Amino acid sequence: MPYLETIPELLEAKEGEHVQFKEAKNRFDFGEAARCCCALANDGGGKLVFGISDKRPRSVVGSRAFDRQAENQCRFSVV
Repeated sequence: MPYLETIPELLEAKEGEHVQFKEAKNRFDFGEAARCCCALANDGGGKLVFGISDKRPRSVVGSRAFDRQAENQCRFSVV
């Protein structure tokens, strides 16, 4: 898996086994996010990226999908 760190790298990345994009401008199901993280972990790790459109050409749309309470319940970073 390429090591994607910058926004331009993410915008050019191919969605697949190790990178998943979720636009999630205003909300996203917490359970669905957990399932995506589990799937990425089962494939050896990856990135679940919120706030970038999942259709090409990709763009940064921002995300307010999770409030502070959800953030404190589970911080996920699948590496």
